[in-house]
Amino acid sequence: MLLIGLSALAYINAGHAEFFFDSAGTLIANPRTVDLRGTLQRLWRAPFSADEQVSHLTFALSYALNRALGRPGFEVAGFLVFNVLLHALNGCLVYVLLRSLSHILWPDRPRPVLLPLLLAGLFVVHPLHASSVAYIAQRRGVLAATFYLLGVLSYLRLRSRWRRPARRSAGRSALLAVTVALCGWLSFRSKSMGLTLPATLLALEFCLRAPDRAALRNYLRYLVSGAVFCVLGMLVFLWAQGLLDPAHLRIRPHGQAEIQAPGLHFLTECRVFVHYWKLLLLPAPQWMSIDHDFAASRGLLEGGTLLAMVFHALLLTLGILAARRRYTLAALGILWFYLTLLPYALVPQSELFVEYKTYLASVGVVLILAELMTRWAMRSGQTPCAAAGVLVAATLLGTTLYRNRVYQSDINLWADAAAKYPQRVRPRVNLGTALLGQGRLDQAIGQFNAALQITPNSYTASTGLGLALAEQGRLDEARPYYEAALAVKPDYAEAHIDLALLLSRQGKLDEADAHYQEALRSAPENDKGHNNLAVNLARQGRTAEALAHFATALRLNPEYAEAHFNLALTLVKEGRLAEAVAHYREAIRLDPQYAPAYYKLGEALALRGQTADAIAQYQRALQIKPDFAEAQARLEALSKNRASGPTPSQ
Repeated sequence: MLLIGLSALAYINAGHAEFFFDSAGTLIANPRTVDLRGTLQRLWRAPFSADEQVSHLTFALSYALNRALGRPGFEVAGFLVFNVLLHALNGCLVYVLLRSLSHILWPDRPRPVLLPLLLAGLFVVHPLHASSVAYIAQRRGVLAATFYLLGVLSYLRLRSRWRRPARRSAGRSALLAVTVALCGWLSFRSKSMGLTLPATLLALEFCLRAPDRAALRNYLRYLVSGAVFCVLGMLVFLWAQGLLDPAHLRIRPHGQAEIQAPGLHFLTECRVFVHYWKLLLLPAPQWMSIDHDFAASRGLLEGGTLLAMVFHALLLTLGILAARRRYTLAALGILWFYLTLLPYALVPQSELFVEYKTYLASVGVVLILAELMTRWAMRSGQTPCAAAGVLVAATLLGTTLYRNRVYQSDINLWADAAAKYPQRVRPRVNLGTALLGQGRLDQAIGQFNAALQITPNSYTASTGLGLALAEQGRLDEARPYYEAALAVKPDYAEAHIDLALLLSRQGKLDEADAHYQEALRSAPENDKGHNNLAVNLARQGRTAEALAHFATALRLNPEYAEAHFNLALTLVKEGRLAEAVAHYREAIRLDPQYAPAYYKLGEALALRGQTADAIAQYQRALQIKPDFAEAQARLEALSKNRASGPTPSQ
């Protein structure tokens, strides 16, 4: 309960209104992701696919729970609460892990409570974990860590039964072995790093046996064969994902072609891992960011790469020596850190330095601290050790609460990154987009221009600048920026859609339709493209085609309030008032602050003769937007007509 309370306290100020970065769009706010039945089918249809379907299943559950509570399915608060509870569960599992290992190492002593609780508390309140907990999409790593820890604990239970003949039971041992395998599979299906669980178990057994020369000698044959199995398993996985080139015996990049070669990526990650150690041991807010600007290594002698490799080699050597000298927890912590991060070093990726990758690896740091604090407590007693632990936990908690302010909005998030890395394009583009969404057009234009000064051919910055200028009514100035973006990336759906919207505002509906069609060719599941094309078609009187595209937009995203609103407008023109009212109400349910939807719903209800209900809708629209002149005029006219009508006595 204490760990759950600490988790809640640590993230009590992390709430935000909308999904940001890759949490929005394709990853979470996507009907395919939150389709419970479809997710379950994909989970079993391809059991060894690295598609993170277990994580998607939890996103679907969060969505369903929101709906069951009468809230919008994509309300962020429900997703955040789930993340915090999952993080608290991981804190509890770390606590159990520390107690279990302590009992194995010191069986004659009572199982400790205070130190494992303090260390699990440090894990729970560590500010670096905000990038995994407050950043909703990174539930994937948190969930993978849950099953990973459960797998390790199941293995420890299996090991204790097997090493005590009196407790041996073939049935229970088989059940525990299946549980270990199942946890590994669930961790892998949550995020691919779960594949490292067998290697971590091998390292765990090595650390436990290392002090006994005979036991270690007997274990070496299992260690070697197990290591070969792990390497072969990783190669098979890479081959199945198309990331292994067997002909040339090399690993292909994961993502865009411009990602650096595997060897150089490994050198770069050696430097990155040094920074991970720094952030885990000293998580200063000025060193943390959602988007780090990290230069790639171009050779062994560049940018401190050689020093980083020496640092890691010394640490690994120290870990092996520590295992031999009975510093088992410290040795396991060092090996845990590197093994859980190893896939990120081997497979070239576009994201070189990302904080959420340290979530599972941080358990290794907790194990190292457990060794140090246990030895300290043995020599000096638990009181000074506990006092130091509480002080550190309080400091980390305060830092987490301070860091959470960044996650309260996408503007805060990207302003923080842009301030720390002013020469990086992505934070500026995303900050500009966030400012644009808030109507702060001049500031948004400043960010897009700054991004274009850094990278003149940035198609995302060009599109954003075009959109900001169009919002200011500077349509002729905006168009060249869309065209510049499409010259760099002809299949960029967002640029096609935004340019089409500009052309629609200029009355060039045929040209706009062509760009919408082009956008849907490159991104056929773009709900915004279908909605906007439908609006255009409705304006041209092509109602049947418009209704078909509205239906597609809402099939792709049932939570699309604007599509419900636009469809209702079209249905009113067709005289289908009952259907229109239903879609207006759905738009309002999804966005309770949608003032035009209340206004138009009032109009539809008035046409149906439901005067009292219509008046209530106009009043609600004016509560949200007091200067809504049309709603005020309609309300006054309807109230006057109602007052001058027949009374019951007449």
